[in-house]
Parts: sequence; structure tokens; C-alpha cells
Amino acid sequence: MLVNTAAYNQCGGLDPSLNMDSEEVDLAIRFCNTGWECWQVPSAQVIHLGGQSTRQLPDRMFVELWRSRLYVYSKHYALTAQLALRSMLAASQLWKALKTLAALHRGEISRDEARRRWNRAGATLRLALQR
Repeated sequence: MLVNTAAYNQCGGLDPSLNMDSEEVDLAIRFCNTGWECWQVPSAQVIHLGGQSTRQLPDRMFVELWRSRLYVYSKHYALTAQLALRSMLAASQLWKALKTLAALHRGEISRDEARRRWNRAGATLRLALQR
């Protein structure tokens, strides 16, 4: 990401409430809202070693990703869009919990793995249901 210093300063820089996820989305929205242009260069090539930071705590980082996304929505979007996102997130986590139950009953995963998946889905579901 290349950023114009004047635009960065005018928009207030990165939001300290965001940690590792969605900060670039928030910054781009604020750039556009203050009249700066945001460009995407499809021909640009970047090597992204995905998961290098998040793989250490994948379940926690999944929850943090959704915490960031919900925060960005609460900051920039209408209540109807926020409710739509929260509803879809809640439904997806309930679906994951049911799929985990089915996998456990079929013997495809261990109780420990099921517990790990339920904990992640539960933490994410709680985020979706918070106000």
C-alpha cells in the first residue's frame, strides 16, 4: 500500500482501535470521504506470506478479524448494513457449530477439535450479537 503523506495526515492516520485487520479498508474509506482518490493497480505484484502472524493463534485471530470488520461497519455504514452483516455472521457461526456437531458424531473430528471449533464459533457469534 502506497499512501500520500498529506492524505494520511489529513485523515488522521491508522485507527488505533484496529489491530492487524481492516485498517487499510478503514483508511481507504476515510480517504474517499475526504476527497482523496484510492487507486488499485491490477498489474502490481506483491508477495504476501499470508498467515505468518495469524497462524500462531488462528482461532483468536479469526475472532479479531471479525471484531475489526464489525468495528469498520459500525464506523462507516448505516444501521441496516450493520444489522445485515451481523445477521449473516451469526447465521454462519451457527451453521459452523452444527457442522462441527455433525462431524463429531460421524467420528471425523475429536472432542478436543470440536471444542476448539465451538469456542471459536461461540466467540464470533457473541461479537455478532453485541451492540
